[in-house]
Amino acid sequence: MKIKKRTIACMFLLTGIILTACGSETSSSEEAETAVQTGGEEGTPAGEELPWDIEPLETPVTLRIGYHTASTMHTPTYIAEEKGWLEQLNIQVETIPFANGPALMEASSSWDCAVTGFGGIINGVLQHDIYVLAPATRDDGSSAFFVRQDSPIALAGSGHNPDFPEVYGDAESWAGSEVFTAMGTTNHYTLAKTLEIFGLQLDDVTVVNMDVTSSNTAFKAGQGEVAGIWGPLIYSEDKADYIMASKAAWVDTGLVTDYVASQEGMNEKREAISKWMELNIKIGEWCNENKEEAAKYMTELGEIDGIESNVSDNIQLIEDNPYFTLEECYQAATENTAEGDMLVYVAQNYNPMKFFAEQGNYTEEDLQKLLSGNFDNALISEIYNRAK
Repeated sequence: MKIKKRTIACMFLLTGIILTACGSETSSSEEAETAVQTGGEEGTPAGEELPWDIEPLETPVTLRIGYHTASTMHTPTYIAEEKGWLEQLNIQVETIPFANGPALMEASSSWDCAVTGFGGIINGVLQHDIYVLAPATRDDGSSAFFVRQDSPIALAGSGHNPDFPEVYGDAESWAGSEVFTAMGTTNHYTLAKTLEIFGLQLDDVTVVNMDVTSSNTAFKAGQGEVAGIWGPLIYSEDKADYIMASKAAWVDTGLVTDYVASQEGMNEKREAISKWMELNIKIGEWCNENKEEAAKYMTELGEIDGIESNVSDNIQLIEDNPYFTLEECYQAATENTAEGDMLVYVAQNYNPMKFFAEQGNYTEEDLQKLLSGNFDNALISEIYNRAK
């Protein structure tokens, strides 16, 4: 029987000049405590045969993997656990859930590797010297904002900016709104880009810093005017009575998530992280082709984390945020942008950070520190060359 240990971690953190509060991602006080979860039933086989030719480690290694709850990012690792594939590579896993990327980075000493989005990358590079290894998933289909049907934004309708026809509202209806969002995250950036298309800035609304589960709960209880939501909660049944006013894909954010590693992880467990990453990429490709089965695993993972979702909604989530293939990972991490000024996966984080710098949240010094950060493409190059 497989044992998977999950430690719920939650803390207050500071990202740049932004204060991010981490809320509970669980549905009960018992779930908020450190817990041991069991996978499978008595008599369950040790696991399915690994379908890819990945050489196992010579000696067993335990990897501490941090992950975001309510996201597609951790699903490949969860599948690898359930199918016994990590064990076949001589890797044991301790998984540690977090509410968002900045919270993950504030606890970077507690994990070896992870997958995180823009908010986590910026906080990690600027304050914790993490390694950014390669892109993992698209992240422009998992972040959205909801309003009530009788809100000024909903009543204004969509199409006020013809370049972004799906987005609801106009400058007048958005200005002054109370908006729930997890500050310093991709959801926060989506809000900024939404306001930008109407000529507004973040200062033109009242931003309330709130993690995704708390935002969802508070909004359903009648609080706030606009709720920032991500992950499976976007498609949950409780959204049927609300209007999706904006979505990352509608405002061309171009956001992605990345594989990352801590200093300790890279120094002490580099080979194990390489194997984990190689397997994750393979499983991600499998998820793109087998969305229904992948969505079932995602739904199970949500149940473990106390987050309600369903298979059909998670299929949509995978379709909106496909996993990077090995070829795409390698290209983004080793090729320059069309302008030729930086690697593609560096630009994917630099561009949104530059936007926030223009809003006064980061300095030019911060931007330069990002560019000189540990964007290390050696592991993805090794994985790519092994596959060839």
